[in-house]
Amino acid sequence: MTEHLATEDDRLPDATAHLVTVFEHLRAEHEALVAEAEETAAQERRGTMNEWSSASPRPPTP
Repeated sequence: MTEHLATEDDRLPDATAHLVTVFEHLRAEHEALVAEAEETAAQERRGTMNEWSSASPRPPTP
């Protein structure tokens, strides 16, 4: 994490520095949530396919 500090007289760079820090945290959290969602979706697809294949046999193809 990068911490950007500004002087007491200049609030805009201070606010900007805090926003940059917040967005750095949000990016890491977003990446973790996307990875978790992809893993969960893959597990659900595998579970659905396993349930479908074991629930009823496929009809023979002509």
